[in-house]
Amino acid sequence: ENHMTYGELKNRIWSLLDIDAREEDTAGTLANFLKGSLAQTVNAAARKAAVYLKAIYKTEMLYFEKDDIGIRTILPEDAAVVKEIRREKRRYGSVSFEKVGDTLYFFGAKEGFYTVCYFAYPTPLSDSVQDGATLEMNDAVWDAVAYGVGAELCSKAYPGDMKRYMRLATEFDERMTSAFPNASAETVAQRTFVKRRGLR
Repeated sequence: ENHMTYGELKNRIWSLLDIDAREEDTAGTLANFLKGSLAQTVNAAARKAAVYLKAIYKTEMLYFEKDDIGIRTILPEDAAVVKEIRREKRRYGSVSFEKVGDTLYFFGAKEGFYTVCYFAYPTPLSDSVQDGATLEMNDAVWDAVAYGVGAELCSKAYPGDMKRYMRLATEFDERMTSAFPNASAETVAQRTFVKRRGLR
């Protein structure tokens, strides 16, 4: 399974903004001006895309302890949306739990270990991320992210160019919608998960 590298994603973003990628290290160029905020902008768009497209599916065995209203546990930092809780053959859907911040409350159950199945945020990229770094979601998701980042950086690169901004923003929305089937949990789950247990 080929995964896009950060360098490839960056080149895609530059080309959407009609910016010459070779000018990245040349002072005074658009590429150089935008480079500093690129990784953070990518992170914001990637978080949005990952959650909307349910692109990263993980399962984690967690210990729940007693609480006034049932039992609770602290979720992993990357947990965005909890899909279900499992124990042996039983599955508990969203009516039986509530996520409040990083705490997951589970109603009417006993203390102990349960498998929590959730959709995750991608690992954030650091500002010093290398071009050769492989990105963790599938290419359909990053394709959408490139347009989201392009739209976001457009106002910095071309202040007042609403037409260009609207084109990129509309394309981002359309790609988010069309990437949906490609990025569904079942296909991606085979690639990205914490523990094999709990996956059918």
